[in-house]
Amino acid sequence: MSPKANPTSAEELLDFLLLQQGFDVESLNEKGETPLLAVVQHQHSERATRLLIERGANPCFHQSASGGLCPLVASVRKRTCDTCREFSTWLPRDWFRGNCTNPYTFQILLQGMEERGIPWDVVEPQLRDAMVTAERDGADGDVIKALRKWYWRKRYPVPA
Repeated sequence: MSPKANPTSAEELLDFLLLQQGFDVESLNEKGETPLLAVVQHQHSERATRLLIERGANPCFHQSASGGLCPLVASVRKRTCDTCREFSTWLPRDWFRGNCTNPYTFQILLQGMEERGIPWDVVEPQLRDAMVTAERDGADGDVIKALRKWYWRKRYPVPA
């Protein structure tokens, strides 16, 4: 697919930036975040997460400059993102809970790890950190259950 000079979709824009402008999906911003980590942490967008992984972003990125945070842990953290913080200033107090998570982002990251064949010794510490973070932050029980299930399935695979 040849990127358009005037992109009209997120896919076309990312392809344009990658192929025409030399954009690096592993570049770091001033906070030490890759585009994938920034999207997971600040935008909680399934579509952008999937798109960046499809275009080569590393779902297991881990950099000390970003506070040691990786996309998987960021995806299960309960936090208040910039967008929701902005909304909280004009929404009624009882509407705003301050917990910005997308319950599917972590699954997209796990799928990306699996598709890339990332070695278990790289995935395991991040998955353990994600499980601890999800439990500590009081994440939805289904999120914790899915993380544990994926952990045990990968830790002790059943031979075919």
